[in-house]
Order: sequence, then C-alpha cells, then structure tokens
Amino acid sequence: GRRASHQWHLDARVAHESRDSWDAARSVMPPSPPGLTCRSVRALIESMRNRPPKYDRPHALHLILFALIWGVCSAILCGCRSSDWNPTAGLQRSEKPVSTTESPAAIIGGRPVTHDDLFPIFAEVAGASTLRELALDMELERELERRELAVGEGEIEQERQRLTASFGLDEQSRDIARRVFASRQLGPHRLSKLLARNAALRLLIDRPAEVTEASIRIAHAVRHGPKRRVRLMLLGSAEAAAAARREVIERSADSGLSAAFAEIAATRSLDQTAATGGLLGDVSTADPGLSDVLRREIDQAALGTIGDIVALNSGFALVLVEADLPADGISLETSRDELAATITDRTERLAMESLAEDLIARAGITPLAPGLRWSWQQRQGAEANR
Repeated sequence: GRRASHQWHLDARVAHESRDSWDAARSVMPPSPPGLTCRSVRALIESMRNRPPKYDRPHALHLILFALIWGVCSAILCGCRSSDWNPTAGLQRSEKPVSTTESPAAIIGGRPVTHDDLFPIFAEVAGASTLRELALDMELERELERRELAVGEGEIEQERQRLTASFGLDEQSRDIARRVFASRQLGPHRLSKLLARNAALRLLIDRPAEVTEASIRIAHAVRHGPKRRVRLMLLGSAEAAAAARREVIERSADSGLSAAFAEIAATRSLDQTAATGGLLGDVSTADPGLSDVLRREIDQAALGTIGDIVALNSGFALVLVEADLPADGISLETSRDELAATITDRTERLAMESLAEDLIARAGITPLAPGLRWSWQQRQGAEANR
C-alpha cells in the first residue's frame, strides 16, 4: 500500500513538473512568427540545465518532453550567432513593404500619390500602345539573339542623326521637333527606346533594291511638283459620312468651311489625322502612297468645297481641298541624289514597319489588368473599324 501511494505521489509530481516545463517553454514562445528569440532560448536551456532534480528517478514522460524541447531549441540556435544577434531582425524582414515602390510618385496637397494609384489611370490612357512597345522590344531582343546580331552605340547615334536631319538643323526646325515629340509623348526615356528600336529594326530588315530611274521621277513629282492642301475625314459608314458632311456645311456659315471641317474631323474621324483636325497636308496626286480612288478624288475636287463621299477599304472619306500650291522649280537633275536617298529611306521605313507589325503579332499579348484589357480592346475595335 505504501509503495502504491508513493508511486501515485511520484507520478503526480512528474506530471506537475512536466506542466511546469511546458509552461516555461511556452512562456518564451511568441504567438506568431518569426519564432523563439535566441536570448530566450538560451535562458530556457540554462535554467533547465542548472535546475536541481526534485525527485530521484526521472519519469519517461518528462524525458521525452525534455528531448523534444532540446531538439527544437538546438535547431533554432544553429541559425543564431551571438556576435550579430539583432532583436529586431525578424521584424525588419516581416515589415518589408509589399508596394511596388518605397517612395511616392507625386505629392498632391501634402498627400502622397503612389504608383499603384497611377497605374489604373495610365493603363486606360496608354496601356495598349505601351504593351505594343514592350512586346516589340522583347521580340527584337529575341530576334537579334537568334541571328547573333547586336545594336551598338554607333547604330543608335546614326538613328539620332537621321531623326534630327528629318526636321532640319536650324532653331525653328528644332522647335518643331520639340513640339512633335511632345505631341507624341516622346520624353527622354521613350525617345531613347525609339532610337534603339529603330536601330534594331534597320539591322534586321533586308537591304532595299537599287533605286530605279522611274522611282526617282515619281519622287521628284511628289516632292517638287504641284500640290493641293487637303483635309480628310474618315467615317465608319456612308450614313455617318453623309451626316458629317451636312453638319460641316451647316456650321460653315458661322465659322467657315475649313474650321467647321477641322472641328468635326477632330471629334469623329477614325483616321490618325483627327489629332490635327483632319489635315492631310500638302499632297501630290502623283504620290503612290495614296490609293488610286483617293488620289483621283483629290485631283478632281473643286477648291474650297467638300467632294463626294469616297468609299475606301478603311471606311468612307470626305475630302476638302483648301489650297493649290505650284511646283517649287527645283529640277530633277539638281535633286537626283537627294531623291535617291529619300527613296531608300522610305523603302527601309516601310520594311521596318512591316517587320515591327509581324513581331508584335508574334509576341502574343494577353493583357490581364482591367485597365490594360480595356485599352487593348478599344484599340482592337478601332482597328477593326478601319
């Protein structure tokens, strides 16, 4: 009886000691990651090492519990070094910002504006065009690598010189260039990307064939021959074109025919000239870049009147001829070399544009963000209506 009573008291004491050990271990464990700190683990181990036994024979349950706690503490201490221990190391890791940037993109009224605030707006405003540029850059990089070619600083500088020469070198030409870049949102970053992109495309295209005498004569007529200043409005249907024509004529009584045409073209035209009120520019009827039916309409239209509705592959067009301009008097022989260079450059440009469209189509663009998807769908719809 005494043995049974002694064993019962011993078991009760072991259970009590087991609960004490578990409570001691749990008291130094935080409720959430990163886990036990090195200092608290060391304190626990030292206390358990130096603690005198309160009974003669250790119970099996106590040994198992002690072994488990010792293993966990040893594993944690393997990653701890007393020389570089930092009590806030876990917090520093867990508090790292999830935002795409650590600094605001702007300050409005003393309040920060983050990149996350701006992205949905930017995605809708220019998401489709941005995706096309990124896709083209990626495909160009892949194609250059496949053909073992590389674009250097020399090629990029040549593109810069070509672009500068296309506007002219005087101050007025530089001012025009700055305004054109601003209208196309070509800042320092996008401009540098454009130059590198053009250099890569020019490196990848096939060299154009030799310039012929016939092409030089056509180029001379287009550049130095008589021209007509034309505005163009492109609509999606014959009914829309007829309605726009009537409205232009009605408004012309107050603001004039050209102003009325430009105002309606800016808001309704599907052509890229809508940004300039439909101004197509000074056009030669010898220009092979225009369709036959459009050249014929421009040639036959009476000055200062809106011609008939012209059915094109891209829609239904209205044409307004604002002025007739005479030839500039520069002879074919004087401009032969310049014209040959222009033809070569134009041929290369057309080949580069064709290659760029092929590469973008091959990229397989799939917009996922809502704003990007909306912008992409709008672009596809506009292209389908052309």
